[in-house]
Parts: sequence; structure tokens; C-alpha cells
Amino acid sequence: MRHRASNFACSIFIVLLTACSKSYTPPAEAGGEQIFQEACAECHKAENKDAPGMIFNLSHKTANLAYITERVHNGSLLMPRFPAITDTKMQALSDYILKHSLIQ
Repeated sequence: MRHRASNFACSIFIVLLTACSKSYTPPAEAGGEQIFQEACAECHKAENKDAPGMIFNLSHKTANLAYITERVHNGSLLMPRFPAITDTKMQALSDYILKHSLIQ
């Protein structure tokens, strides 16, 4: 019985991980702010009372296009993947995120 429960829990976990992708595709005319509002703002809000308008706290190591692209494309445990945000749209989103982040 214990083995069955463990297998069931693992199956649910795998389903949740593989289902964590959003089918969002940015409109052709979308800039970074629009992409952020449509794809990200539901979970990521500018709530830093000490730095109004700042959304993220990034380190110097993570404040770059490569890191942001990896995070957007691959997601994380709580964040879905957004594989359709690519090329110039990814650059625009990254620029917007960096402009609205505290770099520490």
C-alpha cells in the first residue's frame, strides 16, 4: 500500500511539472511591458515599498538576458514555462525586467 501511495505521489508531481507551460505567444506589435503584463504580471507585481515600480531583486549574476531567457523558457517549480517568447520579444521582455529590477 505504501509503495502505491508513493508511486501515485510521484505521478502527480510529474504531471504537474510537465503541465507547467503557458501557451502564451506575444502579439507581433508587443513590447516588453505588454508581454510582461500579459504573461508575467499575474504573479509578479511591483510591491516593493522601498523601491516603487521595482518588480524583482536580481544579483549581478542573474541580471542578464541569458539568465532571464533560461528562466522564462524553462520556468521553475512554481513558475510555468513560456517557450513562445523568443528572439526580439525575449529581448524586449528582458529589457523591461532589467529596467524594473533592483540589481544588488
